[in-house]
Amino acid sequence: MADQWKQNKGLGVQGNSRRCWNPLLAGLSFAFLTLSNLAPAKAQVPFVCDGRIFISQGTSTLPPTDPRPILFNDVNTGATPFTLNQIGPDNPFEYNAIGYNVQDNLIYGIVPRNQGAVPQGTVVQVDSTGTVRTVGTINGGTNPPAGLPPTNGYIGGELDENGFYYIFGLPMGANPATITRIRITNGAVDGAFPTVVNTIAAVGLPPIVADFAFNPVDERFYGYDSRDGQMVSFQFDPAGGAINLDPLPNSSPPGGSGGFGAIGAAFFDAAGNFFGYQNSGALFRININPGVSDRYTLISSATQVGQNDGTACPYTPVFSKTVNPTTAAAGDTITYSYEIVNGSVLDLTTITFGDTMSDGRTFIPGTFTVTNATGGTVSLSNGNSVLSVTNLTVAARTTATASVQVQLPADLPTGTFLNQATLNGQFATLGTVFSARSEFPVTSIFPDPTPVDVTSAPNNTTAANLLLVKRITGITRNGSSLSGVDFGSFVDDPDDANDNAAGWSDLSPVGILGLDANNPLQSNDEVEYTIYFLSDGGQPVTNVRVCDRIHPQTTFISSTFGDARGISLRQGTTVTTQSNAVDGDRAQFVSPLTPVNSLIPPCPNSSNTNGLVFVNLGDVTNSGTNRVGFVRFRVRVN
Repeated sequence: MADQWKQNKGLGVQGNSRRCWNPLLAGLSFAFLTLSNLAPAKAQVPFVCDGRIFISQGTSTLPPTDPRPILFNDVNTGATPFTLNQIGPDNPFEYNAIGYNVQDNLIYGIVPRNQGAVPQGTVVQVDSTGTVRTVGTINGGTNPPAGLPPTNGYIGGELDENGFYYIFGLPMGANPATITRIRITNGAVDGAFPTVVNTIAAVGLPPIVADFAFNPVDERFYGYDSRDGQMVSFQFDPAGGAINLDPLPNSSPPGGSGGFGAIGAAFFDAAGNFFGYQNSGALFRININPGVSDRYTLISSATQVGQNDGTACPYTPVFSKTVNPTTAAAGDTITYSYEIVNGSVLDLTTITFGDTMSDGRTFIPGTFTVTNATGGTVSLSNGNSVLSVTNLTVAARTTATASVQVQLPADLPTGTFLNQATLNGQFATLGTVFSARSEFPVTSIFPDPTPVDVTSAPNNTTAANLLLVKRITGITRNGSSLSGVDFGSFVDDPDDANDNAAGWSDLSPVGILGLDANNPLQSNDEVEYTIYFLSDGGQPVTNVRVCDRIHPQTTFISSTFGDARGISLRQGTTVTTQSNAVDGDRAQFVSPLTPVNSLIPPCPNSSNTNGLVFVNLGDVTNSGTNRVGFVRFRVRVN
C-alpha cells in the first residue's frame, strides 16, 4: 500500500488517517535487478504453503515516524467477521511490499525508506514464527540504493513461481512510479550487487493500485485501480518491450468507485480466483474471467487496516468437498465428492489424501475412485472409518476429482455431522511442501468442514434399516461334527451391536465367531457359514443384494444341499435350496476369476480371485416373520 502521505488526497482510510499515491503519475518504468549478496537463512522456519492470508500492519498514525513498527498477522477466515491474528512480536522497523516465495516457503519484503539504522532497499525474510531477518541491501545500501530508481517508498510486492520478486515504487519528483524485478539468490559471492538489466516503459496512464497479485493460472499481475475504479492487469515481459496496463471490462465495484476506497492487500489461489482485502474492512472475491458482468462477491467483513500489505501462497491446490445427498436418513449410503484444482505450472507430487469419519460412519470398501491423478495406494483402517490414499500426483494445469461412498449407521441420531479431508504433498522440482484442508464451497468461511444432515433416527417411521450378522454354524471333521463346540447357542460379538437388536427374537443368530487358538481348523475340515439378515427399520428395505467372498485358503463346496446346489436360503420360516448357476432363483456361486462388474455393489470391486456367493433378496419387509432370514453355504479348508 501507499506510504506517501498528502492531505486531502487519501485512498485508504482508517480513523482520521489518510494515505495516498500522487494521482499525477507521469508513467511507470520496469526494471530487472538481481539481489545476490544474501547469506543463507539458517535459522528461518519455513511456512507450509497452505493458502493462508497474511497481512503486515503498521502501528503508527500520521505523521509517519521512522522507524515505524510493523505487526505481522494471518487472517482468521474460519468465522465471520474475519479477524487478524498476530504472529510473533512487533518488528521494530517498517517493511512493506510483501510476497510469498514458493521456492523456499518464506515471505519477502523490502524496507521502503530509511528506518533509523536500517537503510531503504533492505530486503527481509519473514518466517512462520513472524521472525524478520534482513538478508541484504540492494547494491550495498547507498542512499538511494544504486540500481533502484528514486522513489518515495515501495508499496505492493509479489513473487512468481521462479522466485523473482517484483516491487512497486512510488514516484519521486519527476521520477515516475516503477516496478522493479529482483532475483532472490542465497549464498552468492559478497559484493556481487544487483544491476539493472532492462527497463520497460508502461503504455498509457498508470493506475493507482495499492497492491497487486500474481495469477499462477495466466501468469499476469492484477490489482484494483482506485483512480478509475476498475481492475487492471499487466504481464511482465522479460525480453523487454512495452507493458500494457490493461483494464478489465465491466470491473467497477458495486455502487461505483466513489466510496469503495483501496484494496490494500491482493491475493490469488491456484484456481485463478482473485481476492481483495478492502482497507475499510471487507474481503471480496473478484471474478477476472472475461464476459462476466457481476464480478464482486463480498465474502465477509473484516478488521479495518491501514499502512498494510498482504500476501498468500497462490500455489496451494484448491480443495473442495461436497456430499450427495445433503440430507439423509440413518442407515443410508451417501457419496462424498472431492475436487483438487491445480491451475499453476507446478506439478503436485507425493500427495497423501486423508479423510476420517466419526460417529460410526464408515467408508465402503472398493468405492473410492479418482480421475485426472496418477498413482495412489488406497487403504482403510480403524474399522473402515479412516481413508488414506498415498503417493498421488496431480500434474500442472489439472483438475482432479475423486469420490467415495459412506455408510451411515442405523443408530445415527438426528443432527448435522461434519468432517474435513486433508491433502499434503510437495511441489515437484522444488521440494517445498504444501498442505490443504477441504472446504465446503457453499459457505463464506474457509476452509470449513462439509456437513450432512441426518433427519431421521433409527427405527422411526421413515428410515429403512438392514442388519447382517455372520456366524460359523457347523464344522465337520473326518465325517463328524467337531466335538466340544456348541454351534447352536448365541455368542455375543462385543465389537458388533447388530447382533443384540430386539428383532432377532424371531430368529436368533446362533453360531460361533471362530475356533479357539488351541483347536485350529485343519486341512479338509468343512466349515458352514450362516449370514443372518434382519430388516428392523421404519419401512421395507428395497433391492437387497448380498455378496460374500470365499476365503482364499478354502474352496466352495458346490453340492452341500443337492447336486449343484451349494446355497441355502431362509426367508421368514421358509427354507429353499439354491442352485449355483444363474437360472432364475435368488442365489448363485460365481467361480474364481469370473468378472463381477455387474455385481458392484454390493461386491466391493471387480476382484474375484477365489469365488463368491451372491444372493438377490429383493425387497425385505420390516414387519412379520419375513423380516428375518439367512444365507448358508459351506467351504472346505485347503
